[in-house]
Amino acid sequence: MDEPACISVECNMSVFFISDLQLDDKTTPLVKSLGTLIDQIITEKASALYILGDFFEAWVGDDFQAHWLDEIITILKRLTDSKVSLYFMHG
Repeated sequence: MDEPACISVECNMSVFFISDLQLDDKTTPLVKSLGTLIDQIITEKASALYILGDFFEAWVGDDFQAHWLDEIITILKRLTDSKVSLYFMHG
């Protein structure tokens, strides 16, 4: 009987979790901190970011628009453009 092939896989995976940021138009310093965290996640070549519950202070539907969301959208797009998986669970 043939010996099974041995495959060596190195797995160096970083996964980040954040929750309960409760972002709104009054949390500008927190949005800046989120941007800094995203830069760190990209630099570390993390595999994923999980956003768990209460990301926004209020329920935000797909028809909601506000100028303060633009920076958050840009930050998250920077993350996904760098091939880091982004997962979101509403709260």
